[in-house]
Formats: sequence, C-alpha cells, structure tokens
Amino acid sequence: MEFPRVTVVVLNWNRKEDTCECLDSLFESAYPSYNIVVVDNGSTDGSVDLLRRRYASAALLALETNVGFAAGNNRGIEVALRQGAEVVFLLNNDTTVAPDCLMNLARAARELPKDSVLGPKILYYDRPETVWHFGSRWDQKALELTAVARNEPSERWAQRLRVDHIIGCAMWIPRRALEKVGMFDERFFLNYEETDWCFRAARAGIPLFVIPDATVWHKISASFSSSAQMVYFLERNRLLWIEKNFSGLQRWRLVARKEIPPKVKLLARLLRRCLAYGLFFLARRRSKLEYYGRRVRLNYAAVLGWCHYLIRRFGDCPAHLLKS
Repeated sequence: MEFPRVTVVVLNWNRKEDTCECLDSLFESAYPSYNIVVVDNGSTDGSVDLLRRRYASAALLALETNVGFAAGNNRGIEVALRQGAEVVFLLNNDTTVAPDCLMNLARAARELPKDSVLGPKILYYDRPETVWHFGSRWDQKALELTAVARNEPSERWAQRLRVDHIIGCAMWIPRRALEKVGMFDERFFLNYEETDWCFRAARAGIPLFVIPDATVWHKISASFSSSAQMVYFLERNRLLWIEKNFSGLQRWRLVARKEIPPKVKLLARLLRRCLAYGLFFLARRRSKLEYYGRRVRLNYAAVLGWCHYLIRRFGDCPAHLLKS
C-alpha cells in the first residue's frame, strides 16, 4: 500500500496539558508517513516554550495573538501545503487518537471516491465507548443538521457512511479538496467554520464520509472560555452560515421557521428576566440575583451576536463576554 504524506495540524490555545496528551497519542501512531504542525494561537500559559522543548520533531508555528479556530487552522494548513502534504488532518488539541487512526483513514481513502473528505468516529473522552460525533446529515424537511449517532454505543456503528457534515474536531482533507474548496472563512473565528466548509465542499462535488474503525476521543468544548462566548458565536455564526449557503425561497423558509420564532421568544424572555433581576436587586435576594444574572448574560450574548451579524462585525467576540 502506498501511503500519502499526511500533515497533522494541531491548534493550541492555553491548554498545554491537553496538547501534550494529544501529541503523545499521535507519536504512537502506526502510520509510516506523517508529520505534525502545532499552531499556537497566542497562548500566555507557557505553551510555546514547553511544546518547543518537549516535541522537537514537530513544527511549531507561534502566532502573536489568538486569531481564532478558522484562521489558526488556515495558518497550519498553509504550512502543511508548503511542506508538500498530500493530506491535511485537522485535529483538536483536546483529543487523543488511536494508534491505527491515520492508517485506517488512509485505507478508507483508497477505497472511496478520490479526494473524499473523511471523519473518524469521535467518542467521548470520559465515556470512551460512546459516540460523540459520527457525522451529521441535512434534514431537508426539518431544515436542520441531524447528528447520526450522538450518544449511541460505538459498537452499533460499524459501517462507513456518507454524510453532509464532519466536525472540525478531526477532519482528513486531501490536498485537492482544499484546492477546490479553499480555506476556512476566517470571519467565523470559532464555530460554524467547518459547517460552512462542508457545505462548500458539497457544492464543489467533494463527498464526505465517516470511518468507523478510525477512532478519536474528545474532551468536548475545551476551546470556549465561557458560556456567553459560546452562545455569542453560535448565534452570530449560524446567521452567517445561512447567508452563505442558502438562497431564495430555501433561505427564507429556514429563517422563518428556524430563526425568527426562537429569537422572538428569547427577546421576550430577556425582558422578563431583566425585570425579575431588577425586582430581586431591590429586594436584595442574592441567590435569585445570581440565578437571573447568569441567564440575562446568556440572553444578552445571543442578542449581541445577532446585532453584530447585522452590522457585519465578525472575528473575535467582545472581551467582556469572556468573563461571563
């Protein structure tokens, strides 16, 4: 079997312990033709010094600031392509990989349509026999992506499947697929960038498959600093994703059914919670203040995300949301 040259791109941001565990698992790989590029996204926890000292055989690209998931991975992909990679394997730093993961992805790639994008079976790190992600499919009737096997026992899913979406946590992307589809849209910063990329891949005729015998374990949402930050990115970026990937009647059906009703309800809920917060503030009910305060902040983050989409403010979230 001829093995394509694979470059694994691992993005780190202030989680050096996770990254070390991820890299240690990669260095146990049975795959004969791979190298690693670690992109540090402006960490302030000593990650760069530790990674440079401990993993001399891995290329380290140290960025001055946190440019986000999309841009950080783009910088790593650029390095990989300059190095002559035939395949880029994007991998979150809060994961570990099975020793045969790359080998089984390469075997599947030989048997599937040329330039297919592949995703491994991703299991929960703390529930290692339970599926976290095994691809998603677009439900045209419900107008939503539906996870194929979320929270199912891993053993039930032993067949390769064609899907519409592979999570950016772990993606096997052939060079020619990148050349056809392009890089991640850096406006997303964090979240929905890989969803957008998968839909662009479909339009370019690139098929996506998930591979059951390629295994990754994921610690889930280690990249988010706060709940408010996560809500902000999800709300803002979903609107950008809809704008980019749907048009005409389909877009308006999606907005009318999936966007407007929940947003109207959330605005009403935000007003009620602000009123309740004010009343409990006057009554000096500390426990109630904490409860309603958290929920007001989350609702506020959602509304801010919508507003920033409308005024075309993309990139990182406002700094004050990181403290929520």
